[in-house]
Amino acid sequence: MYDYQFQAHFCEPVYEAHHLHCTKQDGEVAFTMRQIGTWLTLSSVFCRCSQPAEVTSISYTHGIKPTDIAFRGVFYEMTCAPSRECRTDESCFIETPSSDGLLYGGKVMCMCPKKTFCPIYFIGKKRVPFKDSQQRITHYGLKCKQRSY
Repeated sequence: MYDYQFQAHFCEPVYEAHHLHCTKQDGEVAFTMRQIGTWLTLSSVFCRCSQPAEVTSISYTHGIKPTDIAFRGVFYEMTCAPSRECRTDESCFIETPSSDGLLYGGKVMCMCPKKTFCPIYFIGKKRVPFKDSQQRITHYGLKCKQRSY
């Protein structure tokens, strides 16, 4: 279940002759976008999608504390590869802290089932810390949340 879909229109052609169709393999980045305020700009194009693309990772301009309640996403990597549906016990989005303890971005792990959503853009106080056997935090995860409608 998608939170939303949009169709972008550009002033100039996006694809060039060397842009082949994407293979839809896991990890393949089709294109990248950058958000500046309410503007979303196309940064790079690597291949053509024949269907809607999905966000695969989000990066932040600078490191943020895990307690930060605002969404700071600025750079988006998009893929044509279809995402699998999340299980109830797994995170839909994970952020791994750097050696300085700050978060520099996260990865979309799966798509939330119908009637739920991944609260990436409403991240405030929803990060769940995951720890290893030495009780060190390995990553933070977001779980799918029930929709209110």
